[in-house]
Amino acid sequence: MTAEGFQLPFGLGVESFARTFILPPTILPLDAARLQEAAQILEAVAANRALLAVLSEEDRARFIQAAGEVYCPDVGQRRRLTKATSRQRQAAQQGAAQKVLGQTGIRALRCKPIVTTPNYFLSAPSLESGR
Repeated sequence: MTAEGFQLPFGLGVESFARTFILPPTILPLDAARLQEAAQILEAVAANRALLAVLSEEDRARFIQAAGEVYCPDVGQRRRLTKATSRQRQAAQQGAAQKVLGQTGIRALRCKPIVTTPNYFLSAPSLESGR
């Protein structure tokens, strides 16, 4: 999925999403280009772990720890994010289904103006004209 096609849960912007899910403030100015660059680096390292040999032991451990935190962050944070995206996906599916159902059958008929039956008794019958 491309960065342009991804929507954050609850309609949050990147900065409010980052604040909600407790990211350090130094990481906040993210853009799609930096994230794509990071993804390319991670893919290159995943393809060839020997690239990590140029890093010091401390930096290597920090890099691996950060990659692991992206995949499997804090349990509570991961659950909140998973539930939020699940709710958003279900709401989108329900909205699409309701839109289709709203155009069919009785629902479409309910939107049309109600047809009233003619009033057969326009005025009270007079006793004199009837006898």
